[in-house]
Amino acid sequence: MTRYIEIRTYNVKLAHRPEFESLMKHSVVPLLRNWSVEVVAYGPSHHDDDSFYLIRSYANSNDRHESQNSFYNSLDWIDGPRDNVMALLETYSTFTLYMPDYMIDSLSKNGIEKINIEAPLKLAINDVDLPEGGSHVRDTTKL
Repeated sequence: MTRYIEIRTYNVKLAHRPEFESLMKHSVVPLLRNWSVEVVAYGPSHHDDDSFYLIRSYANSNDRHESQNSFYNSLDWIDGPRDNVMALLETYSTFTLYMPDYMIDSLSKNGIEKINIEAPLKLAINDVDLPEGGSHVRDTTKL
């Protein structure tokens, strides 16, 4: 079985990542979990000093949309950590994909730095070469 995964990356204002990490750990993640959002993993990125990630799991795209619409319009968020979170951010981006349950479970139990997710993902993504004149594409329809 697969779930719909959202990977959100944050670019935190210079030198504010420790403050952002504390806010995520003590306010945002507990609040998300109180709203029945499955937080798979979160933490600082290892490639620089100002990036952070949050991985959440949903049943599908509609579930994600409904969950986030309810959460981000709630007074818990608006009157809670929202302003403090936004004040620490330069930008953020979101990436979604379907992922097998066993990978999600492993990420959740072991943390992202302890699992190599590249190899299993290659099994789920099929490279397809088009005939002459075409270009190289990735077919992810079999997920």
